[in-house]
This record gives sequence, C-alpha cells and structure tokens, in this order.
Amino acid sequence: MKVKKLIKYLASLFIGLFIVFILVNQFDEKLNPELKTILDKTYPSPPDNENAFYAYVGFYAAEGENIAEVGKRILDEYDHSTLINKSLVFNDKEKFGVKKLEVNDDGIRICTGKIDGGYCLAKTREEKNKISENLKKNNVLISRYKLLYKFPHFHSKSSFLPETPFLAHNLVLKDIAIKWIGGRRNDAIDLLVEDIIFQRMLACESRVLIHKLIAVAGLSQSYRMLHDFINECYSCVLSDKRIDLVLADLDEEA
Repeated sequence: MKVKKLIKYLASLFIGLFIVFILVNQFDEKLNPELKTILDKTYPSPPDNENAFYAYVGFYAAEGENIAEVGKRILDEYDHSTLINKSLVFNDKEKFGVKKLEVNDDGIRICTGKIDGGYCLAKTREEKNKISENLKKNNVLISRYKLLYKFPHFHSKSSFLPETPFLAHNLVLKDIAIKWIGGRRNDAIDLLVEDIIFQRMLACESRVLIHKLIAVAGLSQSYRMLHDFINECYSCVLSDKRIDLVLADLDEEA
C-alpha cells in the first residue's frame, strides 16, 4: 500500500536525518541519494507574509496576539542580542510574557506505535470523552495551528531555534480523529490533507536540520492517520481531489 510505504520511508528518513544531526562535521561519508536530494535542495526566500517561520516562532504568544508579528519581534530581539553579545543566552520564553500559552496536555498520544492496528482511531475511540474535553481546553492553540496551513512556505530567517508546536500538532490530529469517528468524515479528510500538505512543505523547505527532523516526525503521524482512514473507508479518501498530491513521494518535491 502506498501510504504504508510512505510511513516506512519517513521512518528511514527520520533515522537518516538523526544520524546526520549526530555525526555532522565528524565524518565525511556519502549520504543516501534520496536523503542527499532532500538536504541539497534550496528554495528562494519567500515574502514575509508567505513565510510560516515567523508564526512558528511566535506560536505560543498570548491569546489575541498576532503570532507572526510576535515571532518577528522575537527574532529582531534575538538578532540584536547576538549582534551585541554573541555569548548571550537568549530566553525566548521571557519574550512572550506571563500570558504565554501552554498546551493543556492530557498525556494521550495518538498515531504512534506499529503501522498495523488502527493506532490513531482505535486510541481515539478508547479515550473519546477525555480527548474531547481536552480539545475544548486547547481550542485556541488548535485554531492557531490550523492558521499555519495558510502559509505556503517555511524559510528560517536566522539561526534561532524556537520552541516547536509539536504537541499542538498532536492536538490537531486528535481533532481530526474526533471528527472522523463522529461521522464528519469529509471534514476530517479535508483537514488531514491540509495538514499533510503543510507538513510536507515544512519537511522539504526547512533549512535547519532539527526542523526537518520534527517535520518528518509530524508527517509520519499524519500519514498514520491517513492509513487508518483508508482502512476504514477507502472510497471516502479517494473522494478528495488532492489525494494524489499527498501520496506523491517526498523526494519528488525536493
């Protein structure tokens, strides 16, 4: 099955990227050709209003704030601080203030584990009430994560490594799963396709290796969800006109 193949490919890609991350500059070994293609590909710098990096940096800003504008402010302060004192420790958490949003974590993780076995939907059905209640508590962050899908590019504008919204992505996957098991299958598929398109872009366009690692991990979880959808209703998934796009090999975009 194409999706299972992609999941396995992403697992090997994650391992490959992790090895590169650990061994970078220590050994001069030849890279796997597919991995090299993804790492070597460069993308032109997009206009600021098309770049998700700023919103990524400011993701946990206080409720009601423009996360892209907060991200720009944090990056400006970071660049100014490092210019004055390169050894200065920069704490971005302080830049959000006391109203910085945090994920209300219920400890439940879906779309992890073995490829076979309904690892996304089975876990959601088992913990449906608890997950539904937790989603209400994280409504702002879930809505905020979906805003990231509007950005067509991700281009790191500095060496700054922000706190990543990885847990928020798992919240979105739970939201998608709840929609599916609640009978809103078209809504679930539409949102999952949006998520996969964004995660693929993030994995391909990220210039910082740790961002690629995080994106590949998130993308693998999204494909696990798609695998569950196909197992339960193959025709439902095929009804989305963009399904061929998300099923293309990742290195075709690189």
